[in-house]
Amino acid sequence: MEYAIRTTQLTKRYKGIAVVDNVDLSVPKGAIYGLIGRNGAGKSTIIRMLSGLTKPSSGKIEILGTSDAKKISKLRLNMGVSTTPCFFGSMSAAENLEYYRILKGYPRKSIVADTIKLVGLEESSNKKYRHFSLGMKQKLALALAVMGDNEIVLLDEPTNGLDPIGMVEFKNIISSINAEKGTTFVIASHMLSELYELASHFALIDDGELLEETSRSSISKICRSCIVLSVDDTSKTSVILENVLDLKEFEIHPNNVINIYDFYGSNSFIVNELVENGIRVESIFTKSTSLGDYFMNIIKGGGKND
Repeated sequence: MEYAIRTTQLTKRYKGIAVVDNVDLSVPKGAIYGLIGRNGAGKSTIIRMLSGLTKPSSGKIEILGTSDAKKISKLRLNMGVSTTPCFFGSMSAAENLEYYRILKGYPRKSIVADTIKLVGLEESSNKKYRHFSLGMKQKLALALAVMGDNEIVLLDEPTNGLDPIGMVEFKNIISSINAEKGTTFVIASHMLSELYELASHFALIDDGELLEETSRSSISKICRSCIVLSVDDTSKTSVILENVLDLKEFEIHPNNVINIYDFYGSNSFIVNELVENGIRVESIFTKSTSLGDYFMNIIKGGGKND
C-alpha cells in the first residue's frame, strides 16, 4: 500500500509536557482520513506538525514516501492547509483568494472564481471578509486549502459553524475532489459522527496519544446492531443457525457467546428453534452501539474495543 503520510513516534512537548505523544499514523494515499478527538486532544498540533507550521520535538514525518527534510519542504508547497489561515478583513473572498493565488504562483486566474463556486461562496464573493459569518469563514478556509492541484489537503475542524446544509455541501465538495483527483484529505474533528459517512480511515486521539487507527468498515461492524446469544454449546448452535435458520452472518466469541447479525425476526423464534434442537439458551438480547458510544468506549478503555 502507498502512503501519503506516515509518522513514527511523532511527539510535541510544550514546557516539558507532551501534547502529542509518540503517535504513529499511516494515511493511505487517496484516503479521506479522519483525525478524531475531543477538544485539546492534540489534533490541531498534529495537523500543524504535518503542515510544517510547528516543528516536532521528536519523531519522524514521512510524506509521499520521503522523510528527507528538503524534499518534504518542496512537497509541502503542493499541500493545502486550513489551519488558522490569515485573511484580510477589508478584502473580499475573491480578493483574498487572488492574493494567495499570486503568492502560491498559480498561473490560471480563473482558478479563483472556480474555487469560490466550488465551495458555494458565489453570492458572497465580493463581500468583505470582516462581515463573514463563521460558516462563511470556514468555506473560505476550505477554498484556500483546495485551490490548486494539491496532492494532500489538511483541514482543522473545517465543519465548525456550518449548518446542516453547509455540512452536506462540505461532504460533497470533499468527496468530489477526492474521487476526481485522488486528493488525500486529513480532517481533524471532535465529532466522529460528522465524518463517519465521509472518511474511509480514522485515527482516534485522546490526551495526545493514538488510541486506535481503524477503517469505516471496521467501525461499521462494531456499531452494527446484533443479537447476543449465550448458549451451552456454540459448535452445535452454529450448525443449527446455519442449516436450520439459514443464517450466515454470525460470530463465535469466548464464554459461549455468539453474535448474530443477519436475523430480523423476534428473539423468541431463535430461542424456540434452539431449544427444540437440544440447545440450552442462557441469555439472549439485542445490542446496538452508537458512534458516540463507540468513541467513548475507546477513550475509557484507552485502546481498541474488543
